[in-house]
Amino acid sequence: IGCILAELINREPLFPGKDYINQLNIIVDVLGTPDSEAVQGISSEDARTYLSSLRKRNPKDIKSLLASGTSDLAIDLISKMLAFNPKERITAAEALKHPYLAQLHDPNDEPVCEDRFHWGRDSSDLTAEELREGLWEEMIKYSSYRDSGSGN
Repeated sequence: IGCILAELINREPLFPGKDYINQLNIIVDVLGTPDSEAVQGISSEDARTYLSSLRKRNPKDIKSLLASGTSDLAIDLISKMLAFNPKERITAAEALKHPYLAQLHDPNDEPVCEDRFHWGRDSSDLTAEELREGLWEEMIKYSSYRDSGSGN
């Protein structure tokens, strides 16, 4: 989500990779080399091997990557969202309480989903058609759930 917020502010991609290696290099150039815990949390063995082989790089100042005039609160929120290690990232609930979103924050209208989404298999094993079909089924299921009034 930090990428999306940065892209909305900049009106261009933050990590515009040509392929996954190029994109990993861009991410590492911005966030710095991930520590071993973060690398071990990555499901792709190829990505883990590649990241482990990289020389140490320090993170860039997020402010330097954002459009001039970006508020300090936006920079702070994006910085907390862009941690390489998911365990170090701000949670959705914490992000909603961040001062940058204060005008939009309404705890009475921010339900928390208790169920974690799970495909049941690795999405990298899916063909494009299987992925499209699975996403379509989820949208139909959600739409039916919402239309029945259960999602309110």
